[in-house]
Order: sequence, then C-alpha cells, then structure tokens
Amino acid sequence: MFTRLLELLKRAGSGVRKSGASTSDSSGKPNESDELPRQLLSALGGQKNVWNLDACTTRLRVRVAENGQVNKERLRQLGALGVWEMDHDEIHVLLGARSDAIKSQMQAIVAESAPNEDSFGEQTANRQINHRNEAAGEIIVSPADGELLDLSSVPDSFFSRRMIGDGFAILPSSGRILSPVGGTVLTVFPGKHAVGILSEAGIEILVHIGVNTVKLKGQGFNVCVAEGDRVAAGQLILEVDLEDVEQHAASIITPVVFMNLPGEAVVQLLAPGTVRAGESSIIRITARGSQIFK
Repeated sequence: MFTRLLELLKRAGSGVRKSGASTSDSSGKPNESDELPRQLLSALGGQKNVWNLDACTTRLRVRVAENGQVNKERLRQLGALGVWEMDHDEIHVLLGARSDAIKSQMQAIVAESAPNEDSFGEQTANRQINHRNEAAGEIIVSPADGELLDLSSVPDSFFSRRMIGDGFAILPSSGRILSPVGGTVLTVFPGKHAVGILSEAGIEILVHIGVNTVKLKGQGFNVCVAEGDRVAAGQLILEVDLEDVEQHAASIITPVVFMNLPGEAVVQLLAPGTVRAGESSIIRITARGSQIFK
C-alpha cells in the first residue's frame, strides 16, 4: 500500500537527514551554526540565482534564474530526499517537515546581505500571494467515467480516514483515467497504479487506481505520462484494464487525494452519482471563504 510517493512523505516527516547543525533564534534569523540553509542556497546557485522561495508541508519550492546553476547532487548530499525540475525556472527540494523553517532561515540570510533593499521575505510573500491569486479557483474535472463518491467510501482506512488528506473517490466504469487538474506530474508509481500531480497553485494530488493494486506490479496498467510532464485538466494519464484489475484487486474504487490542503479546507461533492470523464463542477474545495478548486 505504501508506494514510493507515500514512502517518501513518511520518511520526510522525520525531517532532513543530518548534514550540519541548524538552529535559529525566536526571530527566525540564522545563528552562526546555521550552515545548512547557507549550503542549500549555495547548491541552488547562490543568492543571485534564487528569486523566490516558498515551502509547503515537506518541500522547498524555489524559482531560480537559471536551472543550470542548481547542483542537484549537492542538494541530495545535504539531505534532500528528492529534487525535481518542475518548469524552466522552478525547482522542488524534498526536505521534510523542517522545510518551512529552513525557508525562513534562507530568507533571513538573503535579507541580511541586502539590508537596504526590500526584504527577500517580503518579495517572496508578495510573489506568493500574487501567484495564488492568479491560480485561485483552479478547475478540477472528473478523472473517469463512473460514480462520484465520498472518500469515506474507499474500502481502505488509509484513504477513508483521510490519513494523507481529504478528497473524493470514483468508481470507474471505463479504463481511461484523466488528470483531474492542470499541473506537473510529480511521481509515477513503480506499480503504474498511481500518479502524483502538482497543480498550478501548488496542491499535491494523488490519483490512486483501486485498493491494494500495488500487488499487481503493473499488470493491467499503461502509463501515458512521465515524471516532469506538464498536463492539462482532462488529459489522459493512465489506461487501465478494469476487468483484469477488478479480478485481482480488493476494489477498483479510485481515491483522488489532495495531500497538502490548508487545515481549514472543506471538500464538497457537487454532483454525487454518475459523472463523465472530464466533467467539471463535480466538487468544490474552499478555505476561509475562498475557492481552491471548483
């Protein structure tokens, strides 16, 4: 059940592997022993190469001037569990639960080196707010023909109890599985039964075909995308032999999980029952009065 993406996230929850001490005072400013954030900045090509820093639950999201200046191997040596090029100028670095704290330390380092300019943290925050506003209310579509269900309908407590996030489920009636959102493919699982996608607004989405399908070791699945691919909402990502998979798996009910929604987010099914692949207006996700998906 714990496939590669989930294993990485589980490992990430324990934090970054030790690679130099890193502490900070209550102000978030780096102390003399804060070598890790400085070394990470260096591996990202130096302060001049980094123009925007953000962080989600487990990873740094960095916009850079030149991808070629980023030393991925050095980032891994410093404890990164994964490094991905998401776009021509965006790098994601999986550092675990300390990602946000490390981001703040890196921002403080840059701000201290340029005290007469607007702080790097303020610039990052402004860009982040603008980016989220531009992407507010992302469109989400049904990933398959079938029946739209509440996530609690999945016969696996790992999903039904929302252990890795809220979402919805589909009981598919056809084997064409579409991307529910526009974004970038983060992970194609080795068993070909699941795909992780990062939406344009930075929401991590897991599309997991069936229950206990990892044991099929790819039988009945054809992957139509690769890690790093850009995908549109409604684009084909998987082809599934439903008859074969249904014979060998516990269930073909397919959970779609939003793995890093804000804690106050609410998922509402708008069209429970029969839906068509690519159909929009099936769910709504809101947080603090604002729509995240529609």
